Amino acid sequence: MEIQELNILLIKMNIQTQISRLFDNGEIHGITLDFLRGSSKEGPILGRLFLLPKLHKLSELVFQGIKKQTIAVNELPPCRPIISECNSVTERVSKFIDYFLIPIVKRQKSYIRDSGDFINEIENLRPDRDCLLISFDCTSMYTNMEYNELIQSVGRAHSSAVKEDYPIKLPSCETIKSLVATVLKNNYFEFNDRYFVQKIGASMGSKCSPEICDIRAFEVINEIIEKYKYKNKILFYGRYRDDAFIIAHSSREEVEEVFLK
Repeated sequence: MEIQELNILLIKMNIQTQISRLFDNGEIHGITLDFLRGSSKEGPILGRLFLLPKLHKLSELVFQGIKKQTIAVNELPPCRPIISECNSVTERVSKFIDYFLIPIVKRQKSYIRDSGDFINEIENLRPDRDCLLISFDCTSMYTNMEYNELIQSVGRAHSSAVKEDYPIKLPSCETIKSLVATVLKNNYFEFNDRYFVQKIGASMGSKCSPEICDIRAFEVINEIIEKYKYKNKILFYGRYRDDAFIIAHSSREEVEEVFLK
């Protein structure tokens, strides 16, 4: 949403007040306080929007046209909007949240780290010859989630955090939820000399967005699978961000019952 006036200094002051309150309440240590505050010389900076072309979605004809410089601009592929929060008012808070959410995400039973991890997971499986290989993705995962559902989902996931995963103090559930809300609701950015604020979803470019969305997607997909009456036929289920893969000893009709309804 475009906004006409923006007091970025006031936003930074409000975030600094919230951080100082955490220190006063014993939620964070002095070193963490210094990190979250940043240098006093750092002025408040807005996030900056840039676009990454989705070149993998180009048709061969369009691709050849670009190479020959004969293609029209309106035929270029859609772009992925990224909001860079480098040196922004929420950057350090986002990094702090991410530090505590990464171990939670890694403990999800469907967690896939990368391609190598995926190969290691499936290479020892021995499915029947007639099993189905199913892949799916979550359309616009980052920007299709409401603020409140993301915040509440992180709050529920907090109970699965293992203190031994962290060499520093694990903040309370309410503190993490409050900081997540701060990052999501203060995603102000500039583009073409105009000011905007994101009103729904998590920013692609914010450090903690992948983990926040991972946690919510894990809940949603698990809920769907739990309602699937043939779930006992699923041999493997893994997910990396918004891309998921299932191996199931099911018929096509059984699979379509959950994926197409």
